[in-house]
Amino acid sequence: MPLKERLKTGLRNDPRRTWPWLPRLPRLPRRPGPPGPPWLAGIAAAAGAAGLAAAVAAVSVSLLGQSPPPPPTVTSVMTDAVSHLKAVQLLLNVARVAGRPRPVIVTSHQFAYFEGMVSFGAKGGPAPAQTHLQQIWRPATDLCAGGLVIEYGQRYSLGVTRKCPDRGQLQANPTYPLLRSLPADPQALLATLRKVRYPGVPADEAAFSAIGNIQESVVPPDVSAALYRAAALLPEISVKPSAYDPAGRPGVAVSFIIGGAEEQWIFNTDTLQLLGEAGFSNGVMTGESAILDRAIVDRAGELPPGR
Repeated sequence: MPLKERLKTGLRNDPRRTWPWLPRLPRLPRRPGPPGPPWLAGIAAAAGAAGLAAAVAAVSVSLLGQSPPPPPTVTSVMTDAVSHLKAVQLLLNVARVAGRPRPVIVTSHQFAYFEGMVSFGAKGGPAPAQTHLQQIWRPATDLCAGGLVIEYGQRYSLGVTRKCPDRGQLQANPTYPLLRSLPADPQALLATLRKVRYPGVPADEAAFSAIGNIQESVVPPDVSAALYRAAALLPEISVKPSAYDPAGRPGVAVSFIIGGAEEQWIFNTDTLQLLGEAGFSNGVMTGESAILDRAIVDRAGELPPGR
């Protein structure tokens, strides 16, 4: 189930804003000397970033009369950089695995089946501790054909409206033909995903959420790989070496944090298959989803072969 319930509203602070009123500091004389090793430049840059943050914090105290949060240290800056690089490498590895299967042949009368253990808070509130089984059958090529949901032991028909989006939208419920039409180049694909609009949500967060929503469906292997490569281009990602999906399965997570919102994609450490997602708001879980099965079937209500 896509984590649409986690969408955020309100303003986000832009960490890239400039500070034109800061005093210009004098340039200190520097003794000439032999150049250092190449890796020293990275550490110096990290130290410079930490030092600038400390200077901004000090000016904030004197001019604004506020107590700023502790400035980042060189160690924390370096740790964040390493975590980001690990997340990039993880997503590139996931992309290689996701692109290996043969694409399935999808006809106009088939359905995309999703089965998972889910829990979502009402209107973005805290998610219930207890998950429940959810089964969804959506038309694979034309959402105007309706569908079926089984949840809490009840069956619900996915009705058809007069303004039915036959190909779905990237925000939710994209059809197989819509996914096949996406650009294969990761940069072009990310540019497309950044145009996805959720109310009050920044472009990068919208792109990350859209990719997560799409990957919980049945996705052409090459498109799935391109989506993960596009996510690897986002600067806000980091890695969590230890994570668990709602079904209790251990894995490693790619985390996206902006403002008070965090979303995690949890992958099997060995197979690199997507296990599920979790969403948080200011540290409180607002939704989680464990993927148990995804497949193309012939009829709504039909289970995949072998079930």
